Amino acid sequence: MIYQNEMAQLKALQVRGLFSKPFYSKRVNESSFENYENFKRVPFMYKQELRDTSVFDRTNTTLKDIYGIFSSKGTTGNKTFYVYNKTDKIVHEDCSKTYLSMLGVNENDLAGIMSPITSSVMGHGFIWQFTAVGTGYVNCERLFLILSGFKVRINHREI
Repeated sequence: MIYQNEMAQLKALQVRGLFSKPFYSKRVNESSFENYENFKRVPFMYKQELRDTSVFDRTNTTLKDIYGIFSSKGTTGNKTFYVYNKTDKIVHEDCSKTYLSMLGVNENDLAGIMSPITSSVMGHGFIWQFTAVGTGYVNCERLFLILSGFKVRINHREI
């Protein structure tokens, strides 16, 4: 059956209490993940709803298990805040090791981070990914500023 594995994973998260906070429980009920037809009835969640709800009202993570609180950049309005817990960090590192290793990235490489480091989740996500495989990294935003001070030659003509 299509989506059977995904439904089982969501059901397991529900059993673990991941959707027990009122923010989620008003959308998700006991049968939401029994089958795909029920899942399709789960109402969409909108970014404004996330912004209007405290980050702590959307997470079951205890204070001691919080790795960090991050936000979106706010390009579509106000910033939206999220809890990133220690388990999220471990899963992120494991996934990064797997896919970067499959691409041949290793500790002998130097990676360029094209995202601004100040873009909390995105910039730091890249740092964590490269650190997970022991790869060094360069913040290309600064590198471009440094390189812009050098004269460039194209076809032996200075520009």
